[in-house]
Amino acid sequence: MALKGLNASVHYTYMRRKNETLPGIRFTNVPNHKLFGALDYTFLQRVNLLASVEYNSKRYSTSYGTKANGYTLVNAKASVKVYKYVSIEGGVNNIFDRDYSLIEGFPEAGRNFMLTLIFSNL
Repeated sequence: MALKGLNASVHYTYMRRKNETLPGIRFTNVPNHKLFGALDYTFLQRVNLLASVEYNSKRYSTSYGTKANGYTLVNAKASVKVYKYVSIEGGVNNIFDRDYSLIEGFPEAGRNFMLTLIFSNL
């Protein structure tokens, strides 16, 4: 059974890199595996709900081999068109408040909330 207004997407990236010139120096800031999935549901022609999950495997954060751990994030957002050119969005990023770092020793934001007023003539 198809649900009108529902879109699903899944994206996977496998990145294998090898430094053939200087094998002792690692490439940084790119995980070997990245998986992203999202459900996007629009109804009543003015309400949109979006939920996403993102997984990143370990990555080198220094060229000499220090690694930042892998992580999974879950995010959600809702948007409502309140007038012809005006929308309000609200959402939560990192819903489960996971500790993660893109670079070893520099933690990223925990759970955070957003509320946005959008003016658009599109």
